Amino acid sequence: MSKRYRKLSKSPLRAIVSDVLPYELPLPFSTRDLHLFLRAIDFEWTGDRKFKVNARIDKGSEEQLKILFGIETDGPLKWAIGEDDSNYKFFELGKNGGKPYFTPRPYRFEVTTGSGKHRALSLLHPRSMIELAGFMHDYSDSILYYCNRSAYSLRHPCSIAKTTVRKDRLFKELEADAEFDIELHNLEYESISSHFKYSRYNNINRFYESSEFRACERKYPNLLRADVSKCFDSIYTHTISWVINGIESSKHYKNTAGNSFGDKFDKCFQRINYNETSGICIGPEASRVFAEVILQEVDVLVARSIAEELENLVFGTDFEIFRYVDDYFIFASNEVECDRILGFIKKHLNEYKLHINDAKTEHFQTPLASGISVAKSLASESLAELTKREFSEESAVDFDLFLSAGRAVKAYKRILLETGEAHRNLSSYYLNRILREVRKSIRKIVKHKALLDELQEDAAAVKLAMQTAKYLIANVDLAFFIYAGSPSPTQSLKLCQLIVLSVETLEKLNATSVELSSFKDKIRREVTAQLNAARDIRSFGVHTINLIDCLTQLENGLDSEEIKQVLRKRDLSIEKLDVISILVLIRACKGFDKEDEVRKQLTLRARKIVEDCGPTSTEATILKLSIPNCLELSPEEVRLATGLSKGKVQRIRKSKTASLFSWDMRDNYYQRLVLKSTQMVY
Repeated sequence: MSKRYRKLSKSPLRAIVSDVLPYELPLPFSTRDLHLFLRAIDFEWTGDRKFKVNARIDKGSEEQLKILFGIETDGPLKWAIGEDDSNYKFFELGKNGGKPYFTPRPYRFEVTTGSGKHRALSLLHPRSMIELAGFMHDYSDSILYYCNRSAYSLRHPCSIAKTTVRKDRLFKELEADAEFDIELHNLEYESISSHFKYSRYNNINRFYESSEFRACERKYPNLLRADVSKCFDSIYTHTISWVINGIESSKHYKNTAGNSFGDKFDKCFQRINYNETSGICIGPEASRVFAEVILQEVDVLVARSIAEELENLVFGTDFEIFRYVDDYFIFASNEVECDRILGFIKKHLNEYKLHINDAKTEHFQTPLASGISVAKSLASESLAELTKREFSEESAVDFDLFLSAGRAVKAYKRILLETGEAHRNLSSYYLNRILREVRKSIRKIVKHKALLDELQEDAAAVKLAMQTAKYLIANVDLAFFIYAGSPSPTQSLKLCQLIVLSVETLEKLNATSVELSSFKDKIRREVTAQLNAARDIRSFGVHTINLIDCLTQLENGLDSEEIKQVLRKRDLSIEKLDVISILVLIRACKGFDKEDEVRKQLTLRARKIVEDCGPTSTEATILKLSIPNCLELSPEEVRLATGLSKGKVQRIRKSKTASLFSWDMRDNYYQRLVLKSTQMVY
């Protein structure tokens, strides 16, 4: 390894950082602090429901462990001391104290897709996150084995993701710190998108745009596309042991406590989903790993059946099959062969209680000349042509940077009319193109700014900042137009990326306070207009929350009356908000007076959730772990919101935090947005 990099030892719980939260949650939701907390106390599972921690654990950390594991006792934890190692304390859940061991129910929430449909996702109980991360670490080798058997899979774990860090100035500073190892590990883990490295495509659009896809279009005249109907909802958890142990063997010994990898995988996913055997939690990356093991087995059986019953067909010569998670692509010379192959897929999926969605199965003639592919090409070309980005190599003071948002909108509308495509099908791609064009421009702008500074061309630097501001405003106008017709969590994150990147760029260019203030005011007006737009959506969706949080980050957030107005537009009141909205809005209350009505109502709503859902519920646990670390709230306000005594709040604030919510993201908001985008599977 290069001397510029250092390889770090692997954290047994690193999957907490990347594989247990749904991608669609608002940006402040993070397991970073939970992971750091567990590392700080040397947390380690020692058996089923048993763990150990550093013997020097402080009182604040003990309080947070009680919340994490639902240990309801006002006194200190009843630790067991290791006979052979006095450096650790040991605890067995459901035995050492508190209430009996409980099975947590994940919190279900809905997000709106770009097409306007609703999708239900699961937010796991923090204790379930820790269990799941421990399982993925302990059985990584087995997971990798069972996820690398298919020739069809386009996205599957192929190895453990590397953990290396560059030896820069930050590295030297942390190396001298007593907590170097913990801090540096966490900085690295925060930047990885998964516990595993994936092969071959990490996003389905990359497959559509790949040379591999184009080669199949040229080679085979027919394509059949199909997907598994409600895949994650339909998975029967016991089928994982059918894959590992064999169907007959698993059913024969179904009443025997199994200790195989398959049995433990099954039990793990039951426990994190309230002991349900029908369906798995939708959202966490770990669930896609679980599904991949089952679908890889189906792929193996399909390949075997084709080889035995269609001997005249050769894979790679006469047909090709690709599967991206639960989407199938079958290329062949004619429709009959596509349908015969699909028949094998249906047969073997059925053995594992899964089914193809016939209503969404489609035949295509290749090469594909679909409306959407033409629309994407036209949209990309149009935006590139309308973007004026000229920097003279001969004269540094001569440059031109411009985009007409009005002309771009007209061109976009014309493309939709000419191709007959719906806005919802093109909007996500077009927002991506806007981001790519802006990033390309910013790279050139920053480079040119450095040249102007070197030449001491101050007047030209001022002109560059002014032109850049106008250019960025035009792109923001265009992006808001695209977003307005198809709001979703994914779209809102792209919009937030553009907004934050624009502000950071203007700051780097030393734009005047007037220019910065004008730009932020423009953003605020646009976001407020979106939040108050008359729509059929009667919910406080994640896409709405993302925009509110972006304003909060820019320190240009909504005031109390504006928050109430946004709620009224959706026929909502604070008394109806869920844990996700409550935390984001408490963060938005930064700077509000303690007597502010909205601030008070939010703390009361949090307390109502804690009391109604129960202290061991996912919602209550997240609130009790996260709210004490909001330093904007006084200990008394935290007590009112969570039911924790002032003494417990003060002890928690003096220790490492296990919060599931980041209250202050001043330095890495944009980096987190970019990381979110790398986690997009679709």
